[in-house]
Amino acid sequence: MRSIAYNNSLHQTRSCWRPHQHSPFASLFESQWRLASTTTHKSKYKASTSAKKLPNNINQWNLPHRHRALLRWLGYWSPRIVLIIWGVGFVAAGLYIGKKSIDTDGFTTQFTEGTGGDVGMEDWTMIDHNGEQFCKDDTVGKYMLIYFGFTFCPDVCPIEMKKLSEIADRLKEKGIGLDIVQPTFVSVDYRRDTPDMIKNYIKEYVNGDDKKILGLCGTRDQIEHYARVMKTYFSDPPQLEEDYILEHSTYMYFTGKDGAFKNLTNTEDGAEVLANKIALWVAEDKGKFSKMTEQVKQAFVEHDALWPWWLRQKGMQFCSCMFFCVSEKPVEVVRKIWMALQTKQQHRLSKLIGHLQSNPTSAESEYVAHYRQKLRELREELKKFIDENNCNPILVRLAWHDSGTYDRTIGVNKFPQCGGANGSIRFGQELAHGANAGLKKAVNFLKPFKEKYPEISWADLIQLASVTAIEHSGGPLIPIRFGRVDTETESQCPPEGNLPDAEPPFAGGRDPDAATHLRRVFYRMGFDDQEIVALSGAHTLGRAFKERSGTVKEGYGDKKATRFTRSDAKGIRHDKKAGVGMSGGRSWSKDWLTFNSGYFGDVKSEHEQLLQLSTDRVLFVDAEFKKHALLYLQDEAKFFEDYVKAHAKLSECGSKFRPSQGFYL
Repeated sequence: MRSIAYNNSLHQTRSCWRPHQHSPFASLFESQWRLASTTTHKSKYKASTSAKKLPNNINQWNLPHRHRALLRWLGYWSPRIVLIIWGVGFVAAGLYIGKKSIDTDGFTTQFTEGTGGDVGMEDWTMIDHNGEQFCKDDTVGKYMLIYFGFTFCPDVCPIEMKKLSEIADRLKEKGIGLDIVQPTFVSVDYRRDTPDMIKNYIKEYVNGDDKKILGLCGTRDQIEHYARVMKTYFSDPPQLEEDYILEHSTYMYFTGKDGAFKNLTNTEDGAEVLANKIALWVAEDKGKFSKMTEQVKQAFVEHDALWPWWLRQKGMQFCSCMFFCVSEKPVEVVRKIWMALQTKQQHRLSKLIGHLQSNPTSAESEYVAHYRQKLRELREELKKFIDENNCNPILVRLAWHDSGTYDRTIGVNKFPQCGGANGSIRFGQELAHGANAGLKKAVNFLKPFKEKYPEISWADLIQLASVTAIEHSGGPLIPIRFGRVDTETESQCPPEGNLPDAEPPFAGGRDPDAATHLRRVFYRMGFDDQEIVALSGAHTLGRAFKERSGTVKEGYGDKKATRFTRSDAKGIRHDKKAGVGMSGGRSWSKDWLTFNSGYFGDVKSEHEQLLQLSTDRVLFVDAEFKKHALLYLQDEAKFFEDYVKAHAKLSECGSKFRPSQGFYL
């Protein structure tokens, strides 16, 4: 009786919770309840073996056939569906983020018509750096990454050659050796560059391995023909001068295995970005699957910042599962990617260990951190000093004249003979140069700061004072590198005559007019016409004195001042505070303690009490200069943008840094 009562109670309980009789899962729930009741009371209520025997597979359950089929399908596919959806979503996100990080990281895969040529259209012949003939047939079956330049190039070419060498190293890490992609340097200087010179030039950037970069040169006809085939450009070397600079394209040209042009690169892109893009170009030739595999590899393996280490591992596991469902070949590819991931981690660890072993105290980092902190403290003190003394113009002029002696035909490899921003202007020998008249006052301004911050080099102090003065006068913030090394003795000062003249005779009569003179001086430092005009705009700060340059009749004091340079002049500072510092002289602009684009308007107006030198007026006479001057006159924001770049470039002319790459505040 007791057993019967319990069974009835249990049956009622099951009936209360039983699904609707028409539900496809009603029988399933019935079986589950039967299993639960039997298991719970098995030890207490034993029944016959035949009555209590449980189903051991789905076929023995009391279910219709269609329900059993549905359960089999769900049981088999549901975990696989979840796995596949998760994996596809993960890979899709990785491809999107990876592609976005690659394609938008300063990269331009589009090019204008006529920028790149097709070397497969015509035959050509050059001479390699071993003095042997090299023709188009030698490039078939191999990709070429080609850069045009010349060995005497003082600034752009060394940077691009170093980048070319780094690209070769990064491609080798990806398994793309010189038998697949051959970096190539083509000299456009047929007058001076010989195979031996090119060979030695290449060795400076490849640690003695001249096979890493192929060097090519040739006769004038050979180089002009090859340049025409590639649709690049370069200026023709002068026939009578030995000391000259050539204009040339700064792109790198990438050609396919058939010798046909494929793409070109941006000068602003770094070696890592370029290596990733070149790897994709190579993968494209193998097919869509190879390209997709390379994108996955770059997304999960190369981009450490995008994916934490554990997430990249999980991602590769899901990629393996997904590709396993496709075919056997992708699995092998994924296995290689997985091995690359492990190799990547080992490589990073070995680099870290090597760094710690070679530099256990991280002295370089501590040096930079300490130096940077002192620079920040110095900058705040300079701001107060400039605000009190209104000495913005002379500090800017000091930095300009320290940098303006740079001769890129000598190159920074011959520091400090090349001149430039190295602090040599602090010495009396250089201060005695005619163009530096009056700058001893600026050096005396900075001596107390140097005494207080002895660890800061003179070169850094001078350049920091300049950008601080511009910022204080309402100009743009100019980010520049620091860590410059000073010249040590007065004997290392550059010779006189490297700075531009204000009035004729220019360069002692060597230059016929102001435009020619400006170009000769600034081209020597590596600047173009647009940069010349932008830098000229800095004359919006400052004045000229009879006692210094002798180009004006106005001198020191109120009695020899214009109405804009008198001690009681109003609205001169950008913050409209009173004060002009020492009165006197003639200014280029009306508000000559304010950094703006007013210089261009004031020069164009030819105001009788404002200064217009021959090198100022030529900006609105020479056709190339004029278009930039008119643009800056109308668009101050554009002037600021271009000036920041030009000033930062000027501040690094001829500089040697410690550490070698310098550092920013």
